[in-house]
Amino acid sequence: MEGKKIVVLSDIHCGHYYGLTPPLWQDGRHSLQRTLWDAYVRIVYEIGKVDLVVLNGDGLEGKGKRNEGLELLTADRFEQADMAYQALSIFDTKKFHLTYGTPYHTGEGENFEEEIAIRLEAQIESRAALDVNGLFLDIRHFSPGSQTPMGPVTGLQREKIMALLDDRIDKGGISIRSHIHKFYCVIDHHGAVFTTPCFQTHSEFGAKKCSGDIDLGLLVFTVQDKNNWSWVRHSIDVNIFRREPIKI
Repeated sequence: MEGKKIVVLSDIHCGHYYGLTPPLWQDGRHSLQRTLWDAYVRIVYEIGKVDLVVLNGDGLEGKGKRNEGLELLTADRFEQADMAYQALSIFDTKKFHLTYGTPYHTGEGENFEEEIAIRLEAQIESRAALDVNGLFLDIRHFSPGSQTPMGPVTGLQREKIMALLDDRIDKGGISIRSHIHKFYCVIDHHGAVFTTPCFQTHSEFGAKKCSGDIDLGLLVFTVQDKNNWSWVRHSIDVNIFRREPIKI
């Protein structure tokens, strides 16, 4: 059986100053926009042709209500959706699949990620169940978080076991989560569970309230059959985005 290559990325937060920003919207005031975009493009071209690209939520930033939009390139969520479409369309693929992200970002009374799906001619749902050459993938955006370094691993183990009990995956299957902007991977004889890295380098909310670092990049799964699959994490060095300390 021929192997299938699946890309999973998430949390690109188009419309935010430090989200994934195609060249048309780069405003020159924030040099990290181009740095992140160029790194993203290099990864996409390095991966080459794939069978499916999954955007696992938070394709746009939304209205930025926490700070009245101060970190937005644009508050127009249709334009943010267009940014996400432009970013995703550089993949060499004929098929996309989307999941819904966080209502705070994507719309609490409506869902503007559907606009991304329409433009990509893709299906979008709350929780995706994919059969890739007999390997079951259970994919949704939300992931349990924790302020302790090992805390998320416990939550991810629970996600994996619940997916098994709910028949979302069979033994040896894969659960994929996002939302926390961190990469984790837990694999044992029951199966595997991953959280995806992100494509947002910074936010004032994160700087003020969140502990720990972020991970940047995406995941690629190559599946021969349910017993033979591999994965690669394509990462971006977060240190290139660190702010230099002020010398006194």
